[in-house]
Amino acid sequence: MGLKSIMNYQDKTREELIQELQSLHQQNISWKSKFDKDISDLKIAEKKLSAQNEILSDLLCLVPGVLYQFRLFPDGHFSFPYSSNGMNEIFEVSPEEVMHDTSILKERIHPDDFALLKEAISESASTLHVFYSEFRVILPIQGLAWRWSQAYPERMSDGSTLWHGIIMDFTERKQTEEKLQILVEDLKRSQRIARIGNWKLDLITGAYSSSEEGLRIFGFPLGSYLKIQNISDRIHPDDLERVTNRRGELIRTKERYSIEFRILTKDTNEVKNIMSIGEILCDNEGNSIAIVGTIQDITQ
Repeated sequence: MGLKSIMNYQDKTREELIQELQSLHQQNISWKSKFDKDISDLKIAEKKLSAQNEILSDLLCLVPGVLYQFRLFPDGHFSFPYSSNGMNEIFEVSPEEVMHDTSILKERIHPDDFALLKEAISESASTLHVFYSEFRVILPIQGLAWRWSQAYPERMSDGSTLWHGIIMDFTERKQTEEKLQILVEDLKRSQRIARIGNWKLDLITGAYSSSEEGLRIFGFPLGSYLKIQNISDRIHPDDLERVTNRRGELIRTKERYSIEFRILTKDTNEVKNIMSIGEILCDNEGNSIAIVGTIQDITQ
């Protein structure tokens, strides 16, 4: 009902005015009902959103490390528009402290790793390739620790780059790797002193793998890819048939063997006396699949 109709109420009869008032009352009821429904729908949506946020918050608490958004602006400054509460564990700072300014993190990152980390960020921003980095941090409470991060970049309309990623504690794994490397180096040193190496012959492919000292004994360059024929070529011709037969006997009987024989180095044609011990490896069905063993230079 239009405004003009209401303004001309003096020209209307009593019955017409009552009808218009009733019509207006019905419209008001209809509008109120629609408004109440909209409010109800909005409250339901808010409750659903709140429940989803609570679920997301609970899930984030279960994720080790910190989930984050990291932004590099055209003027060169950084920020973390979003980071989960794991930021407190990873860098010992709150998400709010680095939301707009990351300068505090420069004090946390190991000085020897800061330049490499910054270079990795710049390269990812330039190429939009996945960002990945392993770096050390020095934290007030945890001290020296390792972190790794991976993130996916996207270019924003203002020219900035936004990454979505994760940072996790890498300390225990890194320490394990370092301990393992020390053990490997100790083993190599021990083998070099004792002039003993370990080897494996794959009976399916014929591939022969050896430790560094084993390669030195035979006179092969470190890192050589060998087949059993390469080894046979180095065995003294007078001993080759005996060694070959002994290997075949091992495959048939599956009993460990020990054998002495001579080899000829390729470059100097030097004769070395070798002691080799081998045993068979079988699959779950009992089929011979490989021979493993040791080789020692007993010339002296």
